[in-house]
Amino acid sequence: MQLRFEDVEKYINVLKLTVDEVPFCLVINVDESGIQCYQDGVRKNFLIPASVANDVSCYGVDRAEGRISVCAGITLSGECVRPLICTKSQVSNEELLSLGVQQHLHGLVRYSKSGNLNGDLFLEWISECLIPFVTAKRIEIKQRNARAILLTDNCSIHTIDEVKEMLGQANIAMLSFPADSTQYFQPLDCLSFSVLKRSIQNGRGARTKLTPAEGVLDAVDALQKATTIKTTQAAWRLAGIDFALDHGKLVAKVVAESFQSIIKKLKADNTITSSHRPAPKRASTKKPFGHLNEEYIKKK
Repeated sequence: MQLRFEDVEKYINVLKLTVDEVPFCLVINVDESGIQCYQDGVRKNFLIPASVANDVSCYGVDRAEGRISVCAGITLSGECVRPLICTKSQVSNEELLSLGVQQHLHGLVRYSKSGNLNGDLFLEWISECLIPFVTAKRIEIKQRNARAILLTDNCSIHTIDEVKEMLGQANIAMLSFPADSTQYFQPLDCLSFSVLKRSIQNGRGARTKLTPAEGVLDAVDALQKATTIKTTQAAWRLAGIDFALDHGKLVAKVVAESFQSIIKKLKADNTITSSHRPAPKRASTKKPFGHLNEEYIKKK
């Protein structure tokens, strides 16, 4: 599905209505990133017959290490909400402690059969990490009733009713991006996750076999490098959101000029992909975007 300009305009208007003037420590972006050994390993060379040198060939990869998913939340103020790290293999607390990883400090470590986040784990991250973080920030800035903003994509586990209701009860407005737009509008995708992947790769070097606990340590370390204050603030600016000092308080500001460069990139991308493509096997369903939990906010 190609991103449409009318959707971009609608999203920008939603941002201006909901994000402008919000305390900058209460504007948060959340998403997940997967990390796998075969993805970040060393380059491999193969001998092949000259007759097939120009063909596209696929080779099996070693997936024995399994997958680790990092659920990360970054704020406009340059902070990082305690992450949830999901592993495909069971990891004991003793194994984590032996490497210096403390769950109450560095992040919740949980197991799922696929190594991917699911709805239950995302709800746990909201209740155990996000809401306590937001509550503490409200107390810190002495605005206990201030509304927080959570920016997220339209992934199905993010948009279930239980998530919308839990966020609404905590006075956290949930804003989602238009389809196929996270590379333009999601701060984590604009910069943070690329730094995360690079940090993982640089840290591992030629090591491709890690224990699950070592994989968690790598993920924690790389996330800290990817969420420094300068990197995080740069990621938000790339997504068109900055902050300003207003009557002694730091608040969010939607920067209209930033969206001009985003629209230019969008035009270029749409030109590149405008050539004829085969029809999709299944009809795509357009998901709603914008303020997704407004009804639960109003009920509060």
